[in-house]
Amino acid sequence: MKDFAWLEPYLNRLQLYDLLLVISIIGLGWIIQRFLIKPILKKIVAVQDRYQQKVGARFIEQFSPSIRYAFLTAIVFLALSIVLEVSLFSHPKTYRLFYSIMVFFVFKGLYDTLTYYSLNPRSFQILGRNETFITPFLIRIIKAITAVLAIFTIAFMWGFNLNGFLTGIGLTSVALAFGIRD
Repeated sequence: MKDFAWLEPYLNRLQLYDLLLVISIIGLGWIIQRFLIKPILKKIVAVQDRYQQKVGARFIEQFSPSIRYAFLTAIVFLALSIVLEVSLFSHPKTYRLFYSIMVFFVFKGLYDTLTYYSLNPRSFQILGRNETFITPFLIRIIKAITAVLAIFTIAFMWGFNLNGFLTGIGLTSVALAFGIRD
């Protein structure tokens, strides 16, 4: 919390009017995402379905909650910036927090899409054959890689040194490879 101590003077001067303003801005943002963004995304999915673009439709459909939550997060940061009279988007710590949350929602949308396809496997045409047995396995691997990439991306944004961790993973992989070989 010491990283956000610079906000304390701004928070101390808040009054009831300011809190009501924040709540009303967030409420307006919720109404916009609920009654405007959500129907627009549903309409895009319907158009994609109508034109037989099933992959795009399912991608947007599964990504939709992440888009809406990212919008609400931006509204919360905007409301707090207005009330505190300081830009939360320009200070390094709050900037990192905001973009970390946005990166999380991007990866969450990808992960949700992959989860959908792992629960509803589709046949892939590989050299004219249907091979459905490999699809769920590959999707699970891609989901794991997506989760690891999300963690690494957010850790990198916050300035964590990942060299030791990556070296440990590399050495562990080499040891497993030697142990598994015939």
